[in-house]
Amino acid sequence: MNAGLVRDFEKLLGSSAVLHRPEDVLLYEYDGSAEKGRPDVVVFPTTTEQVSRIVTLATIYSVPVVGRGAGTGLSGGALVRTGGVMIVFARMNRILELDLENRRAVVQPGVVNHDLTQSGNDCARK
Repeated sequence: MNAGLVRDFEKLLGSSAVLHRPEDVLLYEYDGSAEKGRPDVVVFPTTTEQVSRIVTLATIYSVPVVGRGAGTGLSGGALVRTGGVMIVFARMNRILELDLENRRAVVQPGVVNHDLTQSGNDCARK
């Protein structure tokens, strides 16, 4: 992985939101499928603007990008096949709008089903 790209990511997100050592990215080489693909760098944005900047930087450095939610997929769709950047959305986990009557929710990409269900149940009790 290009050291300049890692530095740019750390400048954007802070060093605690960027993993690039082989032992740190090992966890992100698999999902719920039998496939494997180790990313070169894993980043944890918290805003849409950061996601946009991550993709822009990856494009400048000609590095592929894959997004990852909770990593529970069974098709290998959240794996980096040939290295590159993995954007993990786990820290973007806010429920922005919940409309129970129309069965509609606006959420950030890191919201998991359990949290959405729990929020819906909490609102229904009120």
